[in-house]
Amino acid sequence: MTKCMSTGADDLQRYTHALQERVKELECLYAVARITGQAELSDDALKAILQNLAKAYQYPQVTYAKVELEGRVDQTDNYRTTEWRQRSVIQADGRDFGFVEVGYIEPRPDEDEGPFLKEERDLIDAIAGLIASYASRGRDRAKLVESEVQLRHLADAMPEILYRGSGSSDSKLTFVSPAVVRLLGFTPDEWLQGRERWVHQLHDEDRDVVLRELAAARASPDVEFFTTEYRIWTKDGKTLRWVRDSQHIERDQEGNVVSWVGVVSDITDRKHLEQELQKAHRRKDAFLATLAHELRNPLAPIRNAFALIRRGGDRPEIASKALEMGERQMGQLVRVVDELLDAARISSGKIALHLEWVSLRSVVEHAEESSRPQIEAGKHQLTIELPESEALLQADPLRLAQVLSNLLNNAAKYTESGGRIHLAARIVASDQALVIEVRDNGIGMAPDVLPTIFDLFLQGARSRHRIWQGLGVGLPLARYLVELHGGRLAAASDGPGLGSTFSIYLPLVATPAQAIDGGGEASVAPNPLRLLIVDDEKDVADSTAMLLREDGHEVEIANDGTTAIEMALARPPAVVLLDIGMPGMNGYEVARRLRAERELDATWLVALTGWGQEQDRRRSEAAGFDQHLIKPVNSETLEALLGACSASRC
Repeated sequence: MTKCMSTGADDLQRYTHALQERVKELECLYAVARITGQAELSDDALKAILQNLAKAYQYPQVTYAKVELEGRVDQTDNYRTTEWRQRSVIQADGRDFGFVEVGYIEPRPDEDEGPFLKEERDLIDAIAGLIASYASRGRDRAKLVESEVQLRHLADAMPEILYRGSGSSDSKLTFVSPAVVRLLGFTPDEWLQGRERWVHQLHDEDRDVVLRELAAARASPDVEFFTTEYRIWTKDGKTLRWVRDSQHIERDQEGNVVSWVGVVSDITDRKHLEQELQKAHRRKDAFLATLAHELRNPLAPIRNAFALIRRGGDRPEIASKALEMGERQMGQLVRVVDELLDAARISSGKIALHLEWVSLRSVVEHAEESSRPQIEAGKHQLTIELPESEALLQADPLRLAQVLSNLLNNAAKYTESGGRIHLAARIVASDQALVIEVRDNGIGMAPDVLPTIFDLFLQGARSRHRIWQGLGVGLPLARYLVELHGGRLAAASDGPGLGSTFSIYLPLVATPAQAIDGGGEASVAPNPLRLLIVDDEKDVADSTAMLLREDGHEVEIANDGTTAIEMALARPPAVVLLDIGMPGMNGYEVARRLRAERELDATWLVALTGWGQEQDRRRSEAAGFDQHLIKPVNSETLEALLGACSASRC
């Protein structure tokens, strides 16, 4: 009986001891779980884990604990190398972060049961698991921190303003990127002070519209994205920027605004470009309307001239007036086409100068002669003032005369009837420059017109005063030609109604001793020549032949390239007037074949064509043409050409 009672007491004691050990283990697990649940596992926290772990073992006075975690190593003060130890790896997501180790610095009294009990082995594994859970979370936290840092760096580098807000109130901005400094001049802290800052900077014309659109977007539960464009002032109030503001609105299940994120992009350059494109579009429409008007205007009197000639053939005075009218209007049509070609050359930069020594006086006389009809039509008084000594220029005489003629025409166009136009030239010795001014007492120009006065196809607000029509090419062409000569062209006006002044500044170069004089040889009247006209347009060929036969020339006609070659070889002509754009064998091929024939070495080949670009002239020269004339060719030009051929005994 006594023995049974003793055995029961021993069992109870062992059970109580085991229960106490389990309580110690649970307390250790709870303490370690609380420690590893912290955001940061400090060195002190690691020491606390080791102390709790050592005390949880059956013989804490001879137990040490050690941990290695991602390169950090710590152990209890009584640590020493021993053979009685157990180790559990700290492992998570397939990665080893370190280990936890527990050992005895001397053998256990009950070593017969093994160095460690099963419960103790389970405990160290549980502790390693808790530390591994912390390490995994720490790794995720590190990734999150790294991601946030990268996002911050990205936000700092982006030219756009990134912003974030929370709550249903528009005034609670929580973040704005540093781009707000570059774009608007405010620091992020200044911009986060409140919604009123943003509202105050909005342009007066945009403020109410933007606020109304934003309020409507926030109030609509279905709106997730909101984008608008508006103008906003910089902090100093000196710069107005166009921006595009795009927001993503986050809502709860009831549709209430929870937060929002947005991007503000600077679209100032794009808006300016759009405005320029709109201006160009309007300018194009105005140009096309003007072009249609310019082309139709001469056609009516030309048609009337033909009708008068047909009806009044037996009345010379009517036929004579009709012919004068038709020639005048034909000249107007040619001028329109020439302006179009010049506009194309300006755009492509393909105008070439043919420089030579030329007299300023001869250039001015040529320009005056060209502009005389417009000046007389406006009943203007033209005065010219030139230097007393003859001024020689190295210039393209035709192009420089065209510049002066364009300026004189412009003055006549924008001066009321009976106005005064003054052309004056002077040499500025100190600057080695020639200054030519064209002044008028016309309608003048407003300050906002001056910056665009040389834009192509632009007539501007002055167009309502126009007397003579035009495509808006004259002034751009004049400036372009002056710049090709190494000079510059400037416009000035004191305002509307106060006239305008256009000033040309041309550099002067030293005149060589052998410079030509301002005169020229008189044109030679042509002797009768044998001519061959080649053109697939029968009316063009027939009408040209009629004119030349009236001058006494012997003329033959071919309407295709093959026939032309046969006729030229049968009776070699002095001059072949050859169209280029013919079907089948074109003019270039015909010219090459004619140049291959020795019996035609003395024949002049003249391109008579509508193709007048610089590359067309070079191609004509390469094919063997001697001259390149642009349709329609007036009779004086053709007579001068044939006179030169006659004088050379071609």
